[in-house]
Amino acid sequence: MKTMLRKTLSRSQLIVLLHIIPVVSLTFGSSIYLASMSARTAPTRAIVRSWPFEFSISIDKTSYEQSPYNEVLINLTLRNISNSAVWAFWSSYTLGKNPFDILIIDSNGTTIYQLTRYLFRYGSTFEITLKPNDRHDCFHTWKQYWIIGANSPVLVQKGTHYIKASTYGPQLVKIDGVEQQITQLETPPLSFTIK
Repeated sequence: MKTMLRKTLSRSQLIVLLHIIPVVSLTFGSSIYLASMSARTAPTRAIVRSWPFEFSISIDKTSYEQSPYNEVLINLTLRNISNSAVWAFWSSYTLGKNPFDILIIDSNGTTIYQLTRYLFRYGSTFEITLKPNDRHDCFHTWKQYWIIGANSPVLVQKGTHYIKASTYGPQLVKIDGVEQQITQLETPPLSFTIK
């Protein structure tokens, strides 16, 4: 008959072990959860704030199949964060109700697409009045194939790309009827991949 050796833990060793096991388990489980969440929830929105405006860009997802039929859906939002009515006026390079500019940049830092300045080069005007907390939304789709300087549409390369937007002015802003100097706002870039 075999004899089994048994080792007993002292009371202090048992207390230490009972405290360490939950901490290690919790730390390990949290690390796995956070790693999986960060992989699934890459940012799809970038915001910049400068009184009296908050300006943001958002895209519908962070990964697209390479195809002109898989459009990148883009939303631009200008919101009044002041406590007063704000009137803003853009004097040129606007497309309908979209006075903003969108830049798409490849991983080498080359601008491959620019909405306002290059594609819609004509003079026009746009003005808007936003009450406190009012917002102006503009929607745009990018079809993955417009490249600055190309003679004809060319499908962009696979890889990581970046998108950002600017308010491209405005040229004139009045808050409660008083003219103000406002700087151009530019969002931080969002990254997305074309695979």
